[in-house]
Amino acid sequence: MQVTIKQANMINAIAFSEYTPVNGAHPANLSEIDWVWADVVIENQEDKGTFTSLVNAGLAQHNGQKGQDAMVTLTPNGFAVFESFYNY
Repeated sequence: MQVTIKQANMINAIAFSEYTPVNGAHPANLSEIDWVWADVVIENQEDKGTFTSLVNAGLAQHNGQKGQDAMVTLTPNGFAVFESFYNY
């Protein structure tokens, strides 16, 4: 699947977040990403639009909470796209 540079940057921001179980290291599988705080990767309106495009493409998901409880993660398809960045 093709993604834009902004989408690729956000996928990487989610995968390499310091709030993952592997503390920002390269995740070997989706369970090593888990859920990360939304405000770490969605900092402005442009980021919100980019994240929404990932959700609409089935590459990311939001836990439905607002404010400090909001969290995001990659879907299995999103993780497959992430892996494709490094497995060429």
